[in-house]
Amino acid sequence: MRYVRTKDGKILKNGIEERKLGIRSGKGYEILINDINKSREADTIEELCDQFVMFDENNTFLIANENFSVIKDLWNRRDIVVSVYGEIWFNNELRKVAKMNKKGEFELL
Repeated sequence: MRYVRTKDGKILKNGIEERKLGIRSGKGYEILINDINKSREADTIEELCDQFVMFDENNTFLIANENFSVIKDLWNRRDIVVSVYGEIWFNNELRKVAKMNKKGEFELL
């Protein structure tokens, strides 16, 4: 497990150590074990996202899809500069949590 998704809509990167009472992230704050949604642990950020969105160079919305392979295929075949974000549902709204870099890998925002 390299990433965890908390109940409050955050995705945390590895550097997390399980403790008896909670988890300490690399940034030094603690998250209680029961704040982690156990069904939302993964080795990649993409596995934790609910939806992926793509924008053109003018920040105009192009497409949204729940299937990362569809977005990745479009990103690989692009003829314009695009931005791709991974989003998660939190409090009935989508929240951007990651952005694809030039190598095609997601980085946490």
